[in-house]
Amino acid sequence: MRLKHVSTFAMLLAAAAAPAFAEDKASPISITADEPKLKKPVEDLDYRYWEVVLRIKNQSNNEIVLSPFVYVKVQNSARREVRPDAFIGAGFAGHELMDEIEKRFIVVPAGKTGEIAVNLANNDMGNYMNGWHFKTPGDYMIQLRCKFNRKEFADTFFKAPFAVEDKELQNLKRADRKWNQALEIDKTLSVVLKIGR
Repeated sequence: MRLKHVSTFAMLLAAAAAPAFAEDKASPISITADEPKLKKPVEDLDYRYWEVVLRIKNQSNNEIVLSPFVYVKVQNSARREVRPDAFIGAGFAGHELMDEIEKRFIVVPAGKTGEIAVNLANNDMGNYMNGWHFKTPGDYMIQLRCKFNRKEFADTFFKAPFAVEDKELQNLKRADRKWNQALEIDKTLSVVLKIGR
């Protein structure tokens, strides 16, 4: 009897074809990822782009604050990493940018669900943006890592050019700032993006 060979990547694709889900009963949150959707051009993008929506359910009895940043990695069907088509470092910074970043943090009441829309063409990480245009047909594995660590955030943003003067630094360290209240998490989900010919 001849056994049919199934590649590891094919098995990963099959597993990821189901709705992505990351749950830990001991965790205050559970995360699901919708299938990627092709979105129409918007004001700052003159071409269509792919978007993945993450839904984060607050399973605790208390309000939680979530970071808006999602780290994205892309693999092709050969399991090779696909480098971003675009990478832009932070230009203008300062406390105005930090105020804008803070507005993006998500407050989820107890028992409710918050959403993070990940624009795969223009993923804004605060201090840089990267993106993929997916011009080549094929199956792509999209890895979405929801990670927030207060020390790492401080090491990145609590310095020039985001905080130049001491009073700006002290302002960022205030206990009521959203990043100083945000839940520390590290969860990774995967979804499949199929680009046709």
